[in-house]
Amino acid sequence: MIVVDSSAFLAIAFKESDWLAFDEVITGGERCIVSAVNAHETATVLRARHGIDAATRFWDMLQDNAVEIAPFDEVQARAASEAFNRYGKGSIPKRGSTFAIVPPARSRRP
Repeated sequence: MIVVDSSAFLAIAFKESDWLAFDEVITGGERCIVSAVNAHETATVLRARHGIDAATRFWDMLQDNAVEIAPFDEVQARAASEAFNRYGKGSIPKRGSTFAIVPPARSRRP
Protein backbone atom coordinates (compact mmCIF):
# COMPACT_ATOMS: atom_id res chain seq x y z
CA MET A 1 0.00 0.00 0.00
CA ILE A 2 1.23 3.46 -0.90
CA VAL A 3 -0.19 6.57 0.76
CA VAL A 4 -0.05 9.37 -1.80
CA ASP A 5 0.24 13.03 -0.81
CA SER A 6 -1.34 15.92 -2.70
CA SER A 7 2.13 17.12 -3.70
CA ALA A 8 2.57 14.00 -5.86
CA PHE A 9 -0.73 14.60 -7.66
CA LEU A 10 0.13 18.26 -8.18
CA ALA A 11 3.59 17.35 -9.50
CA ILE A 12 1.88 15.18 -12.11
CA ALA A 13 -0.66 17.84 -13.05
CA PHE A 14 1.95 20.59 -13.35
CA LYS A 15 4.52 18.31 -15.04
CA GLU A 16 7.18 19.11 -12.43
CA SER A 17 10.62 17.53 -12.78
CA ASP A 18 9.65 14.38 -10.83
CA TRP A 19 6.13 13.97 -12.24
CA LEU A 20 6.85 10.82 -14.21
CA ALA A 21 8.09 8.90 -11.17
CA PHE A 22 4.91 9.75 -9.27
CA ASP A 23 2.75 8.90 -12.26
CA GLU A 24 4.41 5.48 -12.62
CA VAL A 25 3.70 4.68 -8.97
CA ILE A 26 0.05 5.70 -9.17
CA THR A 27 -0.60 3.96 -12.50
CA GLY A 28 1.58 0.94 -11.70
CA GLY A 29 -1.14 -1.20 -10.19
CA GLU A 30 -0.04 -1.16 -6.57
CA ARG A 31 -2.72 -0.24 -4.03
CA CYS A 32 -2.68 3.55 -3.55
CA ILE A 33 -4.58 5.53 -0.94
CA VAL A 34 -5.07 9.25 -0.46
CA SER A 35 -6.71 10.84 2.57
CA ALA A 36 -9.97 12.65 1.98
CA VAL A 37 -8.25 15.84 3.15
CA ASN A 38 -5.44 15.50 0.58
CA ALA A 39 -7.91 14.66 -2.20
CA HIS A 40 -9.90 17.79 -1.40
CA GLU A 41 -6.73 19.90 -1.20
CA THR A 42 -5.53 18.64 -4.59
CA ALA A 43 -8.85 19.28 -6.30
CA THR A 44 -9.06 22.77 -4.77
CA VAL A 45 -5.57 23.76 -5.93
CA LEU A 46 -6.18 22.39 -9.42
CA ARG A 47 -9.48 24.22 -9.74
CA ALA A 48 -7.97 27.48 -8.48
CA ARG A 49 -5.01 27.34 -10.86
CA HIS A 50 -6.46 25.64 -13.94
CA GLY A 51 -10.24 25.57 -13.64
CA ILE A 52 -12.89 22.99 -13.03
CA ASP A 53 -11.72 20.74 -15.88
CA ALA A 54 -8.38 20.20 -14.13
CA ALA A 55 -10.15 19.16 -10.94
CA THR A 56 -12.40 16.84 -12.94
CA ARG A 57 -9.35 15.21 -14.56
CA PHE A 58 -7.90 14.64 -11.08
CA TRP A 59 -11.07 12.87 -9.87
CA ASP A 60 -11.07 10.81 -13.07
CA MET A 61 -7.42 9.84 -12.53
CA LEU A 62 -8.25 8.60 -9.02
CA GLN A 63 -11.11 6.52 -10.35
CA ASP A 64 -9.24 5.22 -13.40
CA ASN A 65 -6.37 4.01 -11.20
CA ALA A 66 -8.52 2.72 -8.32
CA VAL A 67 -6.88 5.13 -5.86
CA GLU A 68 -8.80 4.76 -2.62
CA ILE A 69 -9.95 7.82 -0.71
CA ALA A 70 -9.59 7.14 2.99
CA PRO A 71 -11.73 8.91 5.57
CA PHE A 72 -10.03 11.25 7.98
CA ASP A 73 -11.38 11.03 11.51
CA GLU A 74 -10.66 12.76 14.81
CA VAL A 75 -7.88 10.35 15.82
CA GLN A 76 -6.09 10.96 12.54
CA ALA A 77 -6.69 14.72 12.74
CA ARG A 78 -5.05 14.80 16.16
CA ALA A 79 -2.15 12.67 14.92
CA ALA A 80 -1.69 15.02 11.95
CA SER A 81 -1.66 17.97 14.33
CA GLU A 82 1.05 16.28 16.39
CA ALA A 83 3.02 15.53 13.24
CA PHE A 84 2.76 19.18 12.23
CA ASN A 85 3.99 20.23 15.69
CA ARG A 86 6.98 17.96 15.18
CA TYR A 87 7.75 18.27 11.50
CA GLY A 88 5.69 21.14 10.11
CA LYS A 89 6.47 24.68 9.10
CA GLY A 90 8.93 26.33 11.43
CA SER A 91 10.33 23.16 12.99
CA ILE A 92 12.42 21.42 10.34
CA PRO A 93 12.38 21.48 6.55
CA LYS A 94 9.54 19.30 5.33
CA ARG A 95 8.29 17.79 2.13
CA GLY A 96 4.66 16.90 1.86
CA SER A 97 1.70 17.28 4.10
CA THR A 98 1.34 16.13 7.67
CA PHE A 99 -2.05 14.76 6.59
CA ALA A 100 -0.18 12.22 4.49
CA ILE A 101 2.14 11.24 7.36
CA VAL A 102 -0.82 9.79 9.24
CA PRO A 103 -1.65 6.47 7.61
CA PRO A 104 -5.27 5.82 6.73
CA ALA A 105 -5.45 3.02 9.27
CA ARG A 106 -9.22 2.94 9.25
CA SER A 107 -9.37 1.56 5.72
CA ARG A 108 -11.17 -1.74 6.00
CA ARG A 109 -10.05 -3.16 2.67
CA PRO A 110 -7.38 -5.87 2.71
